[in-house]
Amino acid sequence: MQGGAFNNNPVCGTKEAFTLIELLIVIVIVGILAAIAVSSFGSARQSARLGVAADSVMSAMKEQAGKAQTGRQTAGGSPSASGSSCYGLVFQKNPPSVPPTPIIQTITVPYVSASSSQNNADYCDTSSAANVVYGIVDTTDDIVLQSILQGGTSIDTTPFILMFKPPFAHVLEATDINQFIDPNFHSAPATTDNPVQVVLNLSTNTPQQGRGIQFDAFSGAVSQFNPSPASP
Repeated sequence: MQGGAFNNNPVCGTKEAFTLIELLIVIVIVGILAAIAVSSFGSARQSARLGVAADSVMSAMKEQAGKAQTGRQTAGGSPSASGSSCYGLVFQKNPPSVPPTPIIQTITVPYVSASSSQNNADYCDTSSAANVVYGIVDTTDDIVLQSILQGGTSIDTTPFILMFKPPFAHVLEATDINQFIDPNFHSAPATTDNPVQVVLNLSTNTPQQGRGIQFDAFSGAVSQFNPSPASP
């Protein structure tokens, strides 16, 4: 052929396409990587939400203890020169549905000093429902209480109340709000070996993904921890 020789090589000038098997392998690999990425993002998002909820509970706990130490407000929230209040938190693993009750609430009740008490002993006056003021701790709706431990004992059916009594935020722990009416009521001696442990979780999560809050009544320290799979 004039102008150049004719090329009889069938390979030259052609392109090889992907086979069906190769395409399937690529699709499978991309799917696996996408599933891993979505799973990691979901776990990180859930962990972040639990962290925010735990921070809210810890902040509420510190705030209630601080109020009990200052002793500058009454249960109604107005300044008082003659009295102060007891401040605390109420935890309920299985709160009543009627009326709808949050799993964690703040609580404020009048404080009766020893000089005002007939028994010459100070106490937190929960004798009347009108004395008890509840508040809300800011957590998302799908946060649940996975477990509540008081000195290693699990509390499942009753509320657990952590109360700070002025003027030094003395810690009282009870499972019945009426216990605080007794001027002679004192919770079990606080030791570093028996902290209060509360484990938060998301309602759709497994126990391994929970977030724990530990309160040491002996020192007043509050910290977070990662619960083990064996947590109740």
